Amino acid sequence: MAIEDLVKLIETSDDAGRADLPSRASIDELAGEGRIDQLLLLVAAQELVRLYYTVTRWQESGCPGGPPLTCQQMEMLHKRANGGAVCDCLPVSGHITETYRSFCLWYARALGAAHTAGPDRRG
Repeated sequence: MAIEDLVKLIETSDDAGRADLPSRASIDELAGEGRIDQLLLLVAAQELVRLYYTVTRWQESGCPGGPPLTCQQMEMLHKRANGGAVCDCLPVSGHITETYRSFCLWYARALGAAHTAGPDRRG
């Protein structure tokens, strides 16, 4: 059951023009082979890319308001960075955990840079 839940988290496209998304057939093939680590890596990549774009858009717009990531997003990041499970039963492997930790460090530096720059020097 866990693999099916994991597969549902991965955004796919069967449009040949969408090279940024895997095809449903390739995801189903990985699931059929039980290649959980590769599926977890795809979930991580998609989660982190979305969060990265949220932060960079915030930076490009001059860092308006508070931090760009929500408390829920930060909780998810911290959970994954500490090896927390995806789908309640699939723990994140070491190299993926390190990727989440690296993202957290990058995000902390981005927030620090925005705070240090001050409102008159942003953007």
